[in-house]
Amino acid sequence: MRDNGETTRFGEQLRDAGNSMVDGLDKKGQEVGDAVHRGVEKAEGVISSVGERLVDLGGSMKHKLESPNAIGCAATAVADGITGSGEYLKNRSLEQMSKDVVEVAKQHPIPVVCVGLGLGFLLGRSWVRT
Repeated sequence: MRDNGETTRFGEQLRDAGNSMVDGLDKKGQEVGDAVHRGVEKAEGVISSVGERLVDLGGSMKHKLESPNAIGCAATAVADGITGSGEYLKNRSLEQMSKDVVEVAKQHPIPVVCVGLGLGFLLGRSWVRT
């Protein structure tokens, strides 16, 4: 059996090794968190850019297709929808969008499940072909 001094040194070595591991994990965790944060910021920038383009597309469609007849009215409604979607994408963060999706899923669960099943089916079919 070891004497008390050896046991104390061994315990200190274990403690130091554990602290070193914790410090390393903290550093890696911070690096992962920073990478995720950069990825979210980049995704939000891309989504905002898509939103701006949709707003521009909706505005140009509305201007080019504006007419008093039924087709012109329908085109204007589509252009307004595209513009509204663009504004939504441009002005919302990913966090706000995810909360909106959760809220829609709570209000309309059956259509959300149907969409999920449809997307799953399509993804499954695409994976079988590749």
